[in-house]
Amino acid sequence: MLTPEPSIEQIRSDLHGSIDESLLDCLLTGTVTDLMDDFFESPEGKALFVAAYEAGDPSSPGSPLTRAYEGAILHTPDENFGIVRGCMGRITQAVQSAVYKAGVVIRTDVDVAEIETAGGCAIGVRLATGETLSSPVVVSNADPKRTFSTLVSKSALPPEFTEKISRFKANVSCFKFHVALNELPDLSGFLGAN
Repeated sequence: MLTPEPSIEQIRSDLHGSIDESLLDCLLTGTVTDLMDDFFESPEGKALFVAAYEAGDPSSPGSPLTRAYEGAILHTPDENFGIVRGCMGRITQAVQSAVYKAGVVIRTDVDVAEIETAGGCAIGVRLATGETLSSPVVVSNADPKRTFSTLVSKSALPPEFTEKISRFKANVSCFKFHVALNELPDLSGFLGAN
C-alpha cells in the first residue's frame, strides 16, 4: 500500500493466462449488482450485501474493485491505517499547510471555466471571472468525464479518447453520516414490525 502502484496494463500482463485474469476483468468492468445476481437468489440476501456496501452505486461498472479494496486494507499494518483525529478535514488541512510551505497559492470560491492547453499539454486554467492562471502542472479533482468533456477543449484531445470519455459512466455518489443516538431508532414504519 505504500509503494507506487503498477499500471493496469502491468497487472493485466502479470495475470494473463492465470485463473485471476477473469477476476481482474470483473473488478474493473463488472458491477456489485451483477455479482449479487450471480451468487444470491433471494432479494433479502442481495439487500444484506448492499447494506454492507457503502462505496457508491452498486450498479456502477468497477464497483467490485471498491469492495476488493476494502478487503485488502484489512491486511494493512495498524501503523499505516487508522481514523484521523478530529475529522477527515484534518487531511486536507495538512495538505494545505504543506503546499503553502512549498509556495503554492490556493484559490477557492471561483469556478474553473476551462483548462487551457498548448501542444497537447495543460498550461493553466481560465477562471469563470475571466482571469487566467498559468501553471506547468494542472490537477483536476473533478471526475474524468467532467474534466475532459467540459473543461478541456475537444480539439485538444485525440478523437478516440473523446469518444471513450463520452461513454465513461460517472454516476457514483455516496455519503457517510455518523450520528450518536441515545436509543435504537424505530424503523418499523419503513421495514415492518420484524
